[in-house]
Amino acid sequence: NVLVFGETGVGKSSVINLIVGQEVAQTSPDAPTCTLEHTFYEVSLGNQRFKLWEVSSIASMGLFQRLFMKWRLKRRYKRLCGDDGVYLLLYCMRNSRAQGSLVRDYKFFTSIVSSTSGHVPVAAVV
Repeated sequence: NVLVFGETGVGKSSVINLIVGQEVAQTSPDAPTCTLEHTFYEVSLGNQRFKLWEVSSIASMGLFQRLFMKWRLKRRYKRLCGDDGVYLLLYCMRNSRAQGSLVRDYKFFTSIVSSTSGHVPVAAVV
């Protein structure tokens, strides 16, 4: 399991399509967001099979929505750890200075991962 996360509109779906090698994730340059739920895509690279989980951003959410999303994501993440675990976080970001929402998303997702399973590597995709 690999979690793909980042701000809305940074191209998480495009990164997934690039890795999979075909259009499996919906993309839209005109819409503010395509992914409103956590969605997974199965992919095989060589003999390895894994799931890419596209996780929606929390940046545009209000306080109560963020708290609910954190609770929901923790629940789902614990289930993932009980199954195969999560081995990598792919952090998609724009090629500009770190904005508050970028830092907030990063802290949000890494805190959930570290509180559940310890250290998981994070790779930045610019």
